[in-house]
Amino acid sequence: MSATISVRKAVPADLDTLFQLYIDNGGGKIGQKRDLLWNGLSKLTSSPDLGFHILAEAEGRVVGMLRICFEWSPYRDGTFWWVENVYVVPDWRRKGVYSAMHKHIHTEADADPAICGIRLYTDEDNHGARRTYESVGMNGYMMEFFEIDFVYGPRPT
Repeated sequence: MSATISVRKAVPADLDTLFQLYIDNGGGKIGQKRDLLWNGLSKLTSSPDLGFHILAEAEGRVVGMLRICFEWSPYRDGTFWWVENVYVVPDWRRKGVYSAMHKHIHTEADADPAICGIRLYTDEDNHGARRTYESVGMNGYMMEFFEIDFVYGPRPT
C-alpha cells in the first residue's frame, strides 16, 4: 500500500525544514554561504510577492518541496509560475511526490485567471527529471541558460 501524500503551501513556521531541504538538495555547493541561504529563505517565507514554497508530506514528515517564483509576460498579459528548487527526499523518489506537488500547483494556477502558465527548466542530462516533467504534461524545449552570478561566480569549466 502506498502512503498518502498531502501537499500544502509552506508557512513561516516551516523555515527550519525548508533550510534543511535546501542543504540536502544543494550538496556541497552551499558551503560557507549557509547564512546567506537562511536570510534568503527568511525573506521569501515572509514576502509572498517574491514567491512561495510548496511542501509534500507523507507519514508525518516533509518528503518534497518546490519553489514558485513569478515572471510577468507582456505577450500573454499574465504571470508565469516558474517551478524552481524541486527536491524530493531520496527514499521518496519515483513514488508520486513530484506528481502530487505538480497537480496541486496546476490546479491553483489554472483557477487563477492572472496566471498564464507553468514553466521550469532542468539540466539536459537530468533524464529522470525530464521524464517526470513530461509525464505530467510538460513539454521540454532545448534552451541554453545564460547568467552572470555575482554570488557563486562562474561555473567551473
